[in-house]
Amino acid sequence: MSQHVIIVGATSPLAIAASAGFLARGDTLSLVSRKGAALTLPRGQHGYSFDLNDLGGVREVFLQMVGENGPAERICFFQRYREDASNSWDGEYNVSLRATSRFIDEFQAQQASENDKSIVIVSSPADDRIVLEQSPSYHAFKAGLSQLVRYYAMALGPVGIRVNGVKPAIVLKPRAESFYDDNPDLVKLFNGVTPIGRMGRPADIANAVLFLSSPLASYITGQILSVDGGLSLHEAGSLTRLAASIFNSNLVDPRWKSKLD
Repeated sequence: MSQHVIIVGATSPLAIAASAGFLARGDTLSLVSRKGAALTLPRGQHGYSFDLNDLGGVREVFLQMVGENGPAERICFFQRYREDASNSWDGEYNVSLRATSRFIDEFQAQQASENDKSIVIVSSPADDRIVLEQSPSYHAFKAGLSQLVRYYAMALGPVGIRVNGVKPAIVLKPRAESFYDDNPDLVKLFNGVTPIGRMGRPADIANAVLFLSSPLASYITGQILSVDGGLSLHEAGSLTRLAASIFNSNLVDPRWKSKLD
């Protein structure tokens, strides 16, 4: 049965991959982004231009979406703040946390439905680890997103809404392909330290979102699912030794050291 899915941050490569999956399931999509109304969309997708800094406008755009496409069964958050670094705290706060919370409140308040309902929030390893190239505000608000998952899972479970998170690691996005083409050693390193043996792809993250946004996950809520090919399993020292061994044949890959002792 077709469902109405709202995707916030719809121009993200991960959101685009998820949209394709939802569309293949026959769902109707409301795509929220600053360029939403300008997007050329296939049948079943509807674009809505909205700046997530406009917190006062969340209710209006939400009511427009459900008015045109029916009550929503799913809402997925992919947005990321990419504005002036000098205002990163206010911007990250609004876009990452406050807008997410306000959309969830509207989602909860809409007309009740007997259908399975779910929320998925895509976060980052920076919710509990340090990513050196990212700002302090990025870390603080990614941690906040994961805590929102837990809070809303408890608060909304009694009204039949499941809330989960997805935490990607290194994903080879289309806009970064030329960078990685120019840095093959970096690709070799990423592939070598990831237990699955490759970098992630947008479809890998999308598949997790699609699963959590389906009745197959009907008894899963409040979870933060790491979709990282096993990368987060490494202990820091072991990971360092493994990374060094990839480019230095005199160093033994720690996975095989016990066989040589």
